[in-house]
Amino acid sequence: MVNASTPSALLAKMKMVNIDIDVEELNCISGTIGWFDSKVVVTSLSFSTDVNKFGPFGTENGTHFSVPISKARFAGFYGRCSDYIDAIGVYLNPT
Repeated sequence: MVNASTPSALLAKMKMVNIDIDVEELNCISGTIGWFDSKVVVTSLSFSTDVNKFGPFGTENGTHFSVPISKARFAGFYGRCSDYIDAIGVYLNPT
């Protein structure tokens, strides 16, 4: 969560992904998992819509994963983190 106490160095590295839900639909979330700082973490993330691709954010290093979204609508994320993103998943609603 970003708030007034978020360090400025962290804010400078942040990227915003804006998906215009009136025009485009999220159709794939992909990335890589691998070793970083002696931990297995999500090392990169990408988001694709029917109009744009955002990312990769991070370094594409490790095992590739992909969550194609068809016959469903993206509803949200869930995950687990410590110092880094350890796991990420998506909630989907049937269409």
